Amino acid sequence: MLISNPPSSGVNHLLAALPPEDSARISPHLTLAPLRARQVLYKRDEPLKQVFFPARSLCSLLLTMEDGASAEIAVVGPEGVVGVEIALGLRSAACDAVVQVAGEGYAFVMNADVFRREIARQGMFGVLVQNYARAFVGFVTQSVACNALHSVEARCCRWLLHAHDRLATSELPLTHDLLSAMLGVRRPTVTLVLNDLT
Repeated sequence: MLISNPPSSGVNHLLAALPPEDSARISPHLTLAPLRARQVLYKRDEPLKQVFFPARSLCSLLLTMEDGASAEIAVVGPEGVVGVEIALGLRSAACDAVVQVAGEGYAFVMNADVFRREIARQGMFGVLVQNYARAFVGFVTQSVACNALHSVEARCCRWLLHAHDRLATSELPLTHDLLSAMLGVRRPTVTLVLNDLT
């Protein structure tokens, strides 16, 4: 299903930063596809066939263990691209990618081979993606440190701020269950933290 008229308020900032000539070249290779909450974009170890440039939405990258427990390792929204590991040379997904909040409800989708080809051109698209990939690695590194050293309260506030920035709204359609899963804590803990914040 394609969306013919995306909302004007939704944009992917990485794509919006492209010069007009680069944008014109890659636009025919982008498909506008709907997003829905809890949609799995890809699973760990699956071949990466597409990358997703979300509009105003929130996607989680999750590492799922053999016992079924999972932990969020990063969030991606309109600032970036889901599937950036392709830019780092990977051909299979390093983790699961799931839409947590659909927000505007769509993403721009590009075939992985086209994505690789555009990066190899070493034009502005490749520069922007490589810069994002470096920032993303830094973000994941910081997240590991924060998850190990900070309290649940601080981690919850950090997650809420990430959601606020990516969704561009103060009304966050989040449940206590979702927050508990993203923070790796029990639901009652999230309830206590949120009660303290209100």
